Amino acid sequence: MNKMSFFGYSFIVVALFSDLTQAYRHTPAQPPKANANGDVKPQETLAVHNKARAMVGVGPMVWNETLATYAQNYAHERARDCAMKHSSGPFGENLAAGWGTMSGPVATEYWMTEKENYDYDSNTCGGGDGVCGHYTQIVVA
Repeated sequence: MNKMSFFGYSFIVVALFSDLTQAYRHTPAQPPKANANGDVKPQETLAVHNKARAMVGVGPMVWNETLATYAQNYAHERARDCAMKHSSGPFGENLAAGWGTMSGPVATEYWMTEKENYDYDSNTCGGGDGVCGHYTQIVVA
């Protein structure tokens, strides 16, 4: 995960586990110290993700340097044009942007607001505005 700032605008790329969750979930690694990543706050971001995952009976995530490096490189690329577009790379990802207050934990809490749109029985996004893809990226098994 990485945050890029330009002209006071924060852009965070969080590379999340899509179909590769199983491969990376058991990779033991310690997240870097929070100050090394600014507002990404790796430990706090993982805590918010893992709280959400525990609420639906899904195992915890762990920090993975491969994903962090990928996200950081992509954030650098997007910092050149400020485009909010997905990388189309090998990992699922959630994007968030905000003015000076965006951090990994804040972005995760924002994506969690989509939970009410997710129907567990049908595994579809149907309630509210019908958007729940960011939420499902967080709680994918």
